[in-house]
Amino acid sequence: MVNIEKAYLQKMKNLTEMKSKINTNYKFSHMFMQKQHEKLVQYRNNILAEKVQWENERDKLHNKLGGTFGSGIICLDVGGTHRIKTNANLLTSVRGSLLAKMFSGKHEVPTDDRGNIFLDRDGETFLTLINYLRNHRKELPKFDYIQQEELFLKELEFWELDEDYERMKKAMGVKSDKKYTP
Repeated sequence: MVNIEKAYLQKMKNLTEMKSKINTNYKFSHMFMQKQHEKLVQYRNNILAEKVQWENERDKLHNKLGGTFGSGIICLDVGGTHRIKTNANLLTSVRGSLLAKMFSGKHEVPTDDRGNIFLDRDGETFLTLINYLRNHRKELPKFDYIQQEELFLKELEFWELDEDYERMKKAMGVKSDKKYTP
């Protein structure tokens, strides 16, 4: 009987140890799963925040311009007076600008029956902006008339080329921190 009792006690001890190991493994697994869940929730929240940002950019573009996008070579009809052919890399070269957002490929812009993207802007001023971008924004354009400078400043403001807008304001001697309105 002593052997049976010893065997029983040994089995109980083994069961208690096994139960303790199972509880420890359960606690570890539970903590691990909680951490994984928290990571997934954070990842999901980041994706949702990015989606909201993208939707806000899309809505802003649609409010200002509307339409469909392409990639590669882009044909623009600006104000009905200028047809400009350029590429998406040039138009997206200034990070954070409305041009970069518009031509990022994430949004749609309007096109005519020939596939030109129509921009209801002043053609001559926009062409000056395109040439400025083509020259890597190194030197501000020179103008014959103050009205041309003012239009170019408004174009920089419209397309949210903030750094260039500030440079142009400084070159024109505009000291106000408020957005410029000619």
